[in-house]
Parts: sequence; C-alpha cells; structure tokens
Amino acid sequence: MSAQTRMNARLDPRVVREAAVWLMRLHEPGVSEAERQAWRRWCDQSVEHERAWMRANAVASKFGGIPAQIGAATLDVPLSKARRKAMLGALSVAIAAVPSAWLASRLPWDDWSAEYRTATGERRRITLADQSTLMLNTSTSLDVAFDGTNRTVTLHRGEILVDTAMARQPFVVRTRDGAIRSASRRFDVRLHDAMTRVAVFEGSVDVSGGDATPHVLLRSGARIDLARGIVGPVAAAYDTSALWSQGVLFADDMPLSDVLDELSRYRRGIIRCDPSVAALRVSGSFQIDDTDRALRLLADTFALRVVMVTPYWVNVGAAET
Repeated sequence: MSAQTRMNARLDPRVVREAAVWLMRLHEPGVSEAERQAWRRWCDQSVEHERAWMRANAVASKFGGIPAQIGAATLDVPLSKARRKAMLGALSVAIAAVPSAWLASRLPWDDWSAEYRTATGERRRITLADQSTLMLNTSTSLDVAFDGTNRTVTLHRGEILVDTAMARQPFVVRTRDGAIRSASRRFDVRLHDAMTRVAVFEGSVDVSGGDATPHVLLRSGARIDLARGIVGPVAAAYDTSALWSQGVLFADDMPLSDVLDELSRYRRGIIRCDPSVAALRVSGSFQIDDTDRALRLLADTFALRVVMVTPYWVNVGAAET
C-alpha cells in the first residue's frame, strides 16, 4: 500500500472511538499520571492509533477543546451513561471527518518509501557518494540519484541544507515547484505548503520553475520562492535562517504565531496560539531540541501562559493578571 493510499485509508471505527474516549477523559478533571501514561502507550501502539489521535487533536484545536455543540465546553459535571454515549458517538464522527489533507501536512509517514527521511523533531546529516553533505531538518524525505550526467536530489517534503562538493556534473535539487542547480555551493531548500523557498549562503545557484520559465541566478545572501512554476522576487537571506542545523530557532521581531508555527515543526501535535497574542513581536534564540523548554522561555520572557493539555496539544495565550 502506498503512503498516499495509507493516508487516505479509513480508520477502524473501533480505533476512532478509542481516540474519542481518550479525548474526553483527558479533558475531565482529576486525570492521573497513570492515565496519561496509559494514553501515551495507546498512541504508541500503532500508526493507526497515532493517526486517530492526530485527528482528535484537530477537532480539539478547531474548537479550543471538546466542541460545545457536542456536549459541553468542559466536562465539569458528571455525565449520564446515555449522555456520555451520545457524546462519544458525536466525537467519533467528528474525528473520522478530519480531512486527509490536514493529516498529510503534519504526519511524518508521508514518504516511507523515500531513500532518506527524518521523523518529527529529528535532524540528520548524510554524506553522499561525491562527498557532498545534506543536513535534513525535521519531517524531511528525499531521494538521491547520481549518474554520469547529473547529481540529483528530489526533495519530497521538509527542508535540507546542502553543501556540495566540487564535480563536473551539476548538483540539482528538485521539488514539486522547480529545480535548483549548483556546481559548488551552500544553500537551503525548504518545502512549504504552497511553495518552495531557496536561500543561498555561499556562491550562487540557478533557480528555475520549469523548462518554460526563465532561470534566475541567485547569489549569496539572497532567497527566492518558487510556486508551481512561478519564480518570485528575490529577497535577502540571512545565515541565521540556517541555525536550525545547529539546533536553534532564531527569531528577529517575528510574530508569536510564526514562532509557534516554527516550533510546532519539531514536536508532534498542535500548538494553538490565542488570537489575542498572535501578533506579539518576538526576538530571541530558542532550542528546537527541547520545545517544552522553548515554550517555557517564551512564557517567562513575554508574559504568556502555556497550558499543556496533553504533550500533543498545547495552548498559548496571555498570562493572567
């Protein structure tokens, strides 16, 4: 079964209902650490369990908790057996209805067939046959093909920092949006939901959105976006944007919502940012290998309140005054 087929496959109704049970239980007061550990073991039992829990998280994230129309904004009062059964049924329907496209953008098993890949939160350095090096960022998958004409890397997902070795054959990185050609250069390629971003830190690269589009020579200190064959304008690129390769997220007057989006790349689940603090400007360096620590630092520095409902679901809002 292909990765896409697996992603689109229907979940077992029994697993969906179990995810709904856990979602309800974790929102009830007095949840014990033993129950949380049991929930974590359930998530780790299979890919299908994790996929069901990610769908449950999507439901909770959309409504900021269990949807009020399903039963109650919080479960502060005892529920009758009939009411609980009805809520479980409604939650199961909501969980099963989460679009596969949402999962495809967040789950780490999109490209199990890829030659090289990293899981969520993992970084990996590989040395290719020509001694070029690739640093793979979180949730990245790619294939490598070397022949007598080209050295080609096909990036399916995620982000890579490329340091190419000298050779007669051009070094090519391909994404769904176009191609980046280099002889001996250091550059970063990141796949976003709707485009590919290329940033050059040393030398220059040739960027093209396809055979019928103009080529752009991108020099050191510049970046450009490719979107389905369309090459965007050139903008400035800074070395700090590649600090992820050293385990650092660097923010320079960045909206809090963007900082949290970046941190969420390195942990499973969802970080929900309250709209009241989304535009808060943030500057600083944050360790991406310990996102809990990064969230605590944000809270302490910028007067925020971080609530970890579960390890897979975090709410960030203004601190109570």
